[in-house]
Amino acid sequence: MVRRSKDLSRDVKVIHLTDLHVDRDYSGAGKGKCFLGICCKSTNETSDAQVDLGEWGDAQGCGVPLHTFQNLLQHINESHPDVDYIVWTGDTAAHDSWFQSPAANLETVHVVTELIQKALPDVPVYPAVGNHDIFPINQFPGSDEVVGSGDFWFYKSLASIWKEYIPEDQVQGFRTYGNFVVRPVEGLRIVVLNTNYCYKFNWFTYLDHSDPGKQLEWLDRELKSASDAGDHVHLVSHISPGDEDCLVTWTHHFLRLLHKYRGVVKAQFYGHDHDDRFQVMVGDNDTVLGVAFLGPSLTPLRKMNPAYRIYTVDAHSKEVKMLETWWMDLAEANRKGKPAWRRLYNTVTDYRFRPFTLQDWLGFVDDVRREESLFLDYYRHKSRNWPRPPESCNETCRTLNTCNMIVRDPIKYCGAERCKTKSPEECKDFDYY
Repeated sequence: MVRRSKDLSRDVKVIHLTDLHVDRDYSGAGKGKCFLGICCKSTNETSDAQVDLGEWGDAQGCGVPLHTFQNLLQHINESHPDVDYIVWTGDTAAHDSWFQSPAANLETVHVVTELIQKALPDVPVYPAVGNHDIFPINQFPGSDEVVGSGDFWFYKSLASIWKEYIPEDQVQGFRTYGNFVVRPVEGLRIVVLNTNYCYKFNWFTYLDHSDPGKQLEWLDRELKSASDAGDHVHLVSHISPGDEDCLVTWTHHFLRLLHKYRGVVKAQFYGHDHDDRFQVMVGDNDTVLGVAFLGPSLTPLRKMNPAYRIYTVDAHSKEVKMLETWWMDLAEANRKGKPAWRRLYNTVTDYRFRPFTLQDWLGFVDDVRREESLFLDYYRHKSRNWPRPPESCNETCRTLNTCNMIVRDPIKYCGAERCKTKSPEECKDFDYY
């Protein structure tokens, strides 16, 4: 049964979990064998050992041990008893896709779901599907011919695992395309979108460039319904439409929907990237269409410390008025034998940034571009204090990082360097596919 927050007169506290990448074969400190130059797994064969893996996780590991995730849940239970709900934006399975199977991936999602329900039994959770959660990896069929009767095996199984999270009247839609809508508080709808249908490594998307999985058509209906009712919307999904690996035609039409329903979508929550960052989606005349919050990963793969996010959502506007990231120093945890979760930064106290409207986020991007100390804080926080000297980010690195804070229509701007303007003449030969 989907529960609702009762007190509508106060701000809402939201926790964002993403890219857990739990490796159920990773039992703790020991030897690891590496595969395909991607990641390393625990091994009992000393002759195969290539690296040492830490007790609580490792930047070379294919995922985190299950007990690391259990420790995170215990911490959340003890430190945030006032959380209203959790958004969980996908990628629960590890990165060892060559060892996986449909049954194994579903079992990982099942185990993690049961752990959440046991540790936080009274906290509503709104989950989205990640590209690593399915097997084969990335492959989500979108056409009616492939899905067939309307019950895709993967979504059907997930609907059973997540039956406590998906409203009964949304189950059939989820079993077909992996999306649903829920109303956590009066005046707010959480629309769980399946952006795996915009992912260019999902080969099924090339069967239907216009709208794979009918996600945009469905989103249009849901935003219209919310607009007609005077409700606000938060979008929850795995891959941000501002990601460069999202098909440019899909991003183009998504931004058009944000423009069409300006003022309806108040926040967007995604994962996939593993970095701790955000994107400002901008239309003509630098009008902000939306803000996408990309949550930090629990997995340390790609050299970043495990983390999660907390948002304070304004009771009236339903916009994010404050966010903070909590992290675990992985090297310290492996050295001392126990993790310590700490607050990394708070946008109000550490960035001196308190947004009153979505437009204010564009001003904050300008501040990060201008102020070197603010940029260095932002850059350091992306990897959650992973040891990187400030001089490792040169002028090119800085330009790329600040450019990636802005998302513009990729068709108007040729799909590259979206924070820069290009003329129609420059874009005439751009390959939109």
